Amino acid sequence: MANDREGVDVGIFVFLVPALLVVVLGYALGYSAWVAIGLGGNPEVAGWLTGLALLVGVTWLPLRWLRRRARRARGRAADAAAAQLRAEARRRRGRG
Repeated sequence: MANDREGVDVGIFVFLVPALLVVVLGYALGYSAWVAIGLGGNPEVAGWLTGLALLVGVTWLPLRWLRRRARRARGRAADAAAAQLRAEARRRRGRG
């Protein structure tokens, strides 16, 4: 029983570690850009906002692509089913 619980706890890291790496990369890019441009104030705000924006972009774009791909697959399946029904109707008209 304890082994099953440990597997669940470790499994969450499969999703959290890449997300954290993306946020940290975005943070580093935003912080560096803020300092390189020479803007005043706290560059950490720009870093965290850039990190979160990068995380949103990295998750939103693939999800959008997957949804579009699934929608197209459903459309192709519907077209194939409609063609099969038309062929069946033609075959029946030829017999009747």
